[in-house]
Amino acid sequence: MTNYMTHVIGRTTRLLFIGAALWAPRFATADRQGDLIKPETEPVIAPEIASDASKDDRPAESLLGARWFSAGVRFGIFPPVLTALDLTIRPQNHFAFSAYGIYLPNGVGLGNGGRRLMLAGNLTVEMAEARRSGWYFSTGITYYHASEDARGFYETSVSLPVTGGYLIKSAKFELQLGAGVQFMPVDETPPCVGWICLKLYSNVPLPAIDLVFRYAF
Repeated sequence: MTNYMTHVIGRTTRLLFIGAALWAPRFATADRQGDLIKPETEPVIAPEIASDASKDDRPAESLLGARWFSAGVRFGIFPPVLTALDLTIRPQNHFAFSAYGIYLPNGVGLGNGGRRLMLAGNLTVEMAEARRSGWYFSTGITYYHASEDARGFYETSVSLPVTGGYLIKSAKFELQLGAGVQFMPVDETPPCVGWICLKLYSNVPLPAIDLVFRYAF
């Protein structure tokens, strides 16, 4: 009986040693892999590098805030009262679309006593991006119509302004300053009557001025 137990114990011991020898390399390999993926083994500068990369990849709009819509008041050399409400959108950097106009009912304002309507649109190319100040170039079309008044005066005109200047931007406000010329392919008024008559001819370019105050939303 003693010899049998000794034989069994010896055989079991040999099997344990053989199993331990086979499993030892696997545990060592797993331990080395665990060391490779431990957070402590990563370079200390890795988060800083990732942060710098994320800053470089940010679009220009995020540097000063993306504001694609603005509204304000425009002043310039256009009828009927040299002032209009201005709405501007910027679908992407360097490009802006503006619409401005004004409507006066009968008897309001100086000059023609009839109804008056002015509508205009501009395409502006901005040299600077996002909310940065910079130079610009603009062109567009202006339509004006004055209904016939009690004196029989009426007017319909179309002008094509071409201007350039500087656009000053802050986080929320804009100031546009520029000048140029405007061509008048259409200027329909009744024939001149009386001793004094001043009529502008369509083939003579006229000055144009950009003076716009806007609030950016």
